[in-house]
Amino acid sequence: MKGTLVLTVLNRPGVLNRITNLIFKRNLNIHSVIVNQSDKEGIANMTVVLDIDNEFVLKQIIKQINKQVDVINVLEAVI
Repeated sequence: MKGTLVLTVLNRPGVLNRITNLIFKRNLNIHSVIVNQSDKEGIANMTVVLDIDNEFVLKQIIKQINKQVDVINVLEAVI
């Protein structure tokens, strides 16, 4: 099963590393990561596609990512 997360983060050094390390610690595979600038200065958008076992794991990842300092918003994308 694949899960897609859409994140709005502060555009600072190390944010991508902290997010991917959090996913890595859960032993999940990342299919793709897309990061781009938003219209607002200092804000970036990230889209992360993951291999997940079940919906519970995805909800736990979302909760953990929301606790990160540089994360503004996390949404689960329905594709």
